Amino acid sequence: MSIMRKIHAFIVLLVLATSCKENFIETNLGDQPLSLTASTDEIALDITSDQSNAVTFAWTPGSNHNTHSAITYTFELGVEGTSFTGAVQTRLTQGRSSMSYKTGDLNSLLLEKFKISPNTAVNLEARVLADVHHDQVPQQVSETVKLKVTTYKPVSSTLFLIGSAAPNGWSADNATPMNVVAGAAGSFTWQGKLSPGELKFITTKGAFLPSYNKGADNTKLLFRESDSQPDEKFIIPTAGIYKIVANIINLSVIIEAMDAPEYANLWFVGHSTGWSFKRMTLNAADPFVFHYNAEI
Repeated sequence: MSIMRKIHAFIVLLVLATSCKENFIETNLGDQPLSLTASTDEIALDITSDQSNAVTFAWTPGSNHNTHSAITYTFELGVEGTSFTGAVQTRLTQGRSSMSYKTGDLNSLLLEKFKISPNTAVNLEARVLADVHHDQVPQQVSETVKLKVTTYKPVSSTLFLIGSAAPNGWSADNATPMNVVAGAAGSFTWQGKLSPGELKFITTKGAFLPSYNKGADNTKLLFRESDSQPDEKFIIPTAGIYKIVANIINLSVIIEAMDAPEYANLWFVGHSTGWSFKRMTLNAADPFVFHYNAEI
């Protein structure tokens, strides 16, 4: 064997030995205890920040008792005093050492899974279980971590226009949908043609309640849940293109007439087109100007 081949073989063996040693160290977790911590012990969930992180639970690896075996973790979250009966269990892949909840997800979990009422404080408890992939190593259970959480009443994720001024009139089944404003909790927007008449907002197609009606003035909304509540509507005085921005969390609304034509599309037809309709192009700089650039 040449000197170069001997050197190459030695380097390969050295790399393999180093790799095995590194893997040995990574999987040998010794006898450290399994410990769980939470980023906070009390939180009032904020409806305006439903996508923000509410709480993060993190834990130490625990011990595989020098077996070099992998560990799988199960995170449990339940109501305090229930001994984790009915708790939410999340089995995590190897290498995971934390569990986070976003504000909206945690609020939904408490309301829907644990049946906690909105605007209510509840005491929770959490723990993590570690299962070593080895027959001789028992399951490890962390000490319980406690957390107090106050829920909120969620708002609708949809909003529709309805009324004699709306494009589809008073038909709740065919109400006009508004668009969600990304990054602005509870905000919706819509732009289009309105007729003279009345206008209000509903949250669900086919249902007149709940609705958002005119509040103290034309910039305020009133959340209406029963027929016994006032049923004031917004008045649209003239036909035209309007832009509407509504926020059903802070109960605000802006309805403004736009300086724009009633129609965003225009066609022409005649002998020169062979009586086929030709669509014109809207001028990006002036919504009142359309043009057609082709031979006719």
